[in-house]
Amino acid sequence: GKALWWHAWLHIFVSVVGTSAIASLPLAFAYLGWWIGLIVWVYATWASYYSGRLLIQLQGPHQATYARLADGVMGAGFASRWVRPFQFLVLYQVAVITALTLGQGFFALQQLSGHVPISLPWCTTLGGLVVAMVSLCPSIADMWSLSLLGFLTALAFAVCVLWACSAIVASGNAVGLGEDFHDVSLGRPTGIEGPDRIFGVLNSFGILAFSYGGHSVLPDVQATLQASMSGHWDAQRAMQRALIWAYALIVPCYLSTAVLAYLAFGPTLTGFLPTNLQDVHTGDGFILSLNVLLIVNTIALGAIYIQAGFNMVEDIIEGLTSRSFLFRFLSLRIPWVASATFIAVALPFFGDLAGLSGAIGFTPMTFVLPFLLWERSEYGARASWCRHLLHAILGISFATMGVAAFAGALYLVIRDSSTYQFFS
Repeated sequence: GKALWWHAWLHIFVSVVGTSAIASLPLAFAYLGWWIGLIVWVYATWASYYSGRLLIQLQGPHQATYARLADGVMGAGFASRWVRPFQFLVLYQVAVITALTLGQGFFALQQLSGHVPISLPWCTTLGGLVVAMVSLCPSIADMWSLSLLGFLTALAFAVCVLWACSAIVASGNAVGLGEDFHDVSLGRPTGIEGPDRIFGVLNSFGILAFSYGGHSVLPDVQATLQASMSGHWDAQRAMQRALIWAYALIVPCYLSTAVLAYLAFGPTLTGFLPTNLQDVHTGDGFILSLNVLLIVNTIALGAIYIQAGFNMVEDIIEGLTSRSFLFRFLSLRIPWVASATFIAVALPFFGDLAGLSGAIGFTPMTFVLPFLLWERSEYGARASWCRHLLHAILGISFATMGVAAFAGALYLVIRDSSTYQFFS
């Protein structure tokens, strides 16, 4: 069908604000602390919005993917070395995290019933089967109704988190607040000292980047508008409008949930917020609703990233797009989803994987490459020295945070996997 600007708005919002990002973002505040966490979050939020505007401005009329956009600016072959490797890491890891999150959601629903006939690995495998079913959708342009469902469930999930955390704070039972709301003692995660704390702080930069990973699919979304609108500039204006409206909701959604969750749980925060909410016994009905929203939203978010991953591979392998959909489904989509599900079963560490995805995938795609591409474009050639300096500061600072986040996430993955019995 014909893509409209508000379809792009839904796609952008869902590709950024997933329930998985809402569930993990408070942990970054716990590690970084109140003021540093808030400052870094504001910096990352503004930088991601700004880099998104640059990508939209750069995209030409026949550049349907991030890789084609990059080659159009830097010359043929650049994307093969500097875009597709990072894009693959983003899109493939999202498939892993989607299967894992669905598995955790299914497992939590069993726990609520008091009967657990299916183990977590098998629940994750079931999540992979759901992802395989979603991959039957032929293109992003056909997904706007699924994105609408993802949009509604993300908002509902955020409202549920706000309500539960507000109730905990108002009751005087918040971990970091006294009953008079003046005794604030928000510390680092409980029981974590030495190297674990240091690398946890580094990993938090990756969690922040994970919260703003939508740029990896931004060109794919804009391409749906270009295919539906008469002029290239009409599509670009519609995309800019969609980005503004998306961030108008993204900012309050992230800020309110992260701040209230940190106030409610303080140093006891885990890498997956529903776990904290379930531990304080907010009611089986509430936890049930939270997990259902988590499952539905994860399906909608995963569908966009997975489809972008298929577009990337089909763009690389010449002649693949001319083959039948059944051939592409069996030769590309099934192996993609099956291998991602295998990794999710083997390494079910959500917080660690979120940080790793943010560090080595989302950071370059959202916070480094857009500035480099813009500087090498015709727009950069006419820019003032102030803007060149701004882009240099942004690119270097986020590249540094990405390297630090990679070290932290890798340490945590190795630490957790060393005590985990695979497929147990």
